[in-house]
Amino acid sequence: MPSPEDIESGLTHADPAIRERWAGRDTFVPTPAQIERGLCDPEERVRWTWAQRRDFTPSAAQVERGLSDISRDVRWAWAMRTDVRPTAAQIERGLTDEDIGVRLTWVERMDFSPTAAQIDRGMADTVSGIREAWARRDNVTPTAAQVERGLADPDPVVRETWLQRGDWVPSADQVDRGLHDPDDNVRHAWSCRLDFTPTAGQIAQLLADPSGPVRCTTALRPDFVPTPDQVERGLTDAFDPVRQAWVRRRDYTPTAGQIERGRADANPYVRAEWDERLKEPTVD
Repeated sequence: MPSPEDIESGLTHADPAIRERWAGRDTFVPTPAQIERGLCDPEERVRWTWAQRRDFTPSAAQVERGLSDISRDVRWAWAMRTDVRPTAAQIERGLTDEDIGVRLTWVERMDFSPTAAQIDRGMADTVSGIREAWARRDNVTPTAAQVERGLADPDPVVRETWLQRGDWVPSADQVDRGLHDPDDNVRHAWSCRLDFTPTAGQIAQLLADPSGPVRCTTALRPDFVPTPDQVERGLTDAFDPVRQAWVRRRDYTPTAGQIERGRADANPYVRAEWDERLKEPTVD
């Protein structure tokens, strides 16, 4: 444990690198005067280090000064502090910060309820990462217009994120557009949703999708009865998980040839699925 004299000497050293190192040490509890002096240090790395300490409760004035610091790194460090309750003005300033990292940190905070204007502005942010973060927030209820904008976002990651939300029901037009999305992950996300019933044509399209994961998820959907051709194509699919998924379905009776071929499958997991299936009692 350093002596009070050593602590004070380190925190007031002429070299900012030494002041920074001392500000980051957890072997002492700083006094209110040392905290205030450190948070006002002319060197931003020193202020940044002090902002990351969690062994003191900052005053309202210190929080305000930190959140409006000229340094984006210092503002980010203060935005990361969830031990202080921000004011409405501080939230608004953070959500409109010129720095992407600071803005993103505020969007990811869940200790405030954003206004309708903040939500709409954030979901239309020029930075796709910000739009994605807003799409992930679970304490907002999007409007129909916001959902539509999200599903048509130029960034496929944002479109996929919107598909992971369960608080909206897609229209027939949105489903059709989504199932034709050029991005494999987006189409896969659509194939995972069970809040719409695909048409026979859409099922046929999904089962023939160039993406193996899309074909696999579709093969597990309970909302269609496959044709014999679809069963045969699924059981001979080049993607192992697709064949495995088709063996799991119980709404068709495999032929003797399909059983024989399946039990000799090159993939051990597919063979295991067939073994489990064939152990089940048959119903006359």
